[in-house]
Amino acid sequence: MSEHSKKVSKMFSDITKKYDLLNHVLSLGIDYWWRHILVNGFIFGSKKNVLDMAAGTLDVTLKTLRTYKDVQVVAGDICLDMLEYGKNKTRGSEIDRICCEEIDAMAIPYDDKSFDIVSIAFGIRNVEDRVKALSEMHRVLNVGGQLHILEFAPVQNKYLQKVYYWYLETVMPKIAGFLGAKSDAYEYLSSSIKNFPKTEDFMEEMKKAGFEFIKYKKLTFGIVSIYIGIKSK
Repeated sequence: MSEHSKKVSKMFSDITKKYDLLNHVLSLGIDYWWRHILVNGFIFGSKKNVLDMAAGTLDVTLKTLRTYKDVQVVAGDICLDMLEYGKNKTRGSEIDRICCEEIDAMAIPYDDKSFDIVSIAFGIRNVEDRVKALSEMHRVLNVGGQLHILEFAPVQNKYLQKVYYWYLETVMPKIAGFLGAKSDAYEYLSSSIKNFPKTEDFMEEMKKAGFEFIKYKKLTFGIVSIYIGIKSK
C-alpha cells in the first residue's frame, strides 16, 4: 500500500469500534436508506458475485447478502481491523458467503472479468488515484457488469452548503469526540467531502477509466450521490 493508504487504514483502524454507531448517529439514521437504494440497484449476470470495495464493517456486504440469497461477496478493504469487526455482525451461514480480504483499490488482486458487480460506498474519495482505482474496478468487471458508487458530494446550493459545512466542520467532530472517537478522523471526513469533484467532473473520471454508460442519482438534497457505470466491452 502507498503511504496515503497506510495513513487512511490507520485512521479507520483507530475508530473501528465506534464506526457503526457514529455513522448512524451522525447521519441521523439516513445511512440505512442510502445503502438500501444502492444495493437494490444491483442487476446480476451469470457469475452472481460482488466485489464490495471499502467494505469497512460490512454494512453493504451484509445488506447485499440479505437482499440476494444466491450471491457471493468479496469484501475488500485496506483496514483489516474493520473487516474483522464486521464479521461479528453476520448471522447464521452468512459468513460462508463472504470472503474478506485486505485490498487496495488501486491494485485489485483478481483476474479480468471476475465480477458481475463492484460496489464502493463512501470509499472512493479516500483513494489517492481515483482514475487508477476506477480502471481497476472496470478491469475486474464482467462485460455488462456494473460499478455502483455511493459517495458524499460537495453541496452546490449556497444556502444549504453553509449549514452543511458548518455541521461537517464544527458539530460532527465534537459529536465524534463526545462518543469516544478521535475527532481527527471526522475532520478528515469533512475535508475529503468538500474536496471531492463535482458530479460532472467525477463522471469524466469514470469515463477515463473505461465506463461508457454512466448515470447518477442525488439523494438527501444532494448530500450524497449514487453513480452507476456499466462495462460495455
